[in-house]
Amino acid sequence: MYKKITLYIVRLSYNGTIHDSAPCKDCTKTLQQLGIKRIVYSNNDGDLTSCKMHEYIPKSSSLGRRFIESDFQLGKIPKKKSETPEQGEKPEQGETLKQSKQSKQAKKCKQKK
Repeated sequence: MYKKITLYIVRLSYNGTIHDSAPCKDCTKTLQQLGIKRIVYSNNDGDLTSCKMHEYIPKSSSLGRRFIESDFQLGKIPKKKSETPEQGEKPEQGETLKQSKQSKQAKKCKQKK
């Protein structure tokens, strides 16, 4: 549907500083369904990160999704299933599987200054 679109996502605080605006899991699913080609989003360093949608791995769930998954209990984080490595996937020494996946994504997505 929107195969040529590059979507820019930036989050600004009340005083104008740039914050992380990486799409959550639900937004990522919607953007992929719409056929968005590429996203450019702000990160906590104040820079922009550019990534093709098919290479992007969402970092987290939205606050609303976490609230629903916790059976509507504020402040309680739902228990996650234990992360098991995919076949042939091994994290580097001293890093968790999640950090390993994020590191691989960072290599695919380019940070712009």
